[in-house]
Amino acid sequence: RILPDDKTLAKYGFADLHQFFNWRVYRDLSGGPISDLGAHQIDIFNWFLGAQPKSVMASGGRNFFKEREHFDNVMCIFEYDTPEGGARAFYQVLTTTSAGGGYYEAFMGTEGTIEIS
Repeated sequence: RILPDDKTLAKYGFADLHQFFNWRVYRDLSGGPISDLGAHQIDIFNWFLGAQPKSVMASGGRNFFKEREHFDNVMCIFEYDTPEGGARAFYQVLTTTSAGGGYYEAFMGTEGTIEIS
């Protein structure tokens, strides 16, 4: 395995190897868990529902990894107006555990559930 030297790291804006391997936890290198990890899943909500959210509520914090610059957990609720009526989407990012089920979307309706992974 070939690792970049200090000069190469500095050229691309990294202070050291730790920052290079963990760039998602630094505010100057990452948009945080929702923009970095959630953008694609939220785009699927918008595509599936055929709408953009009319409102968003979110909460999160640094409750486990205190040394990180970004939240280690975030929960968002998106509200949509669709041609079929109102809809809500929930999105959660947890970086505090590996016990999750991976990345997937579950669309629940009156006649069943569709899971996309």
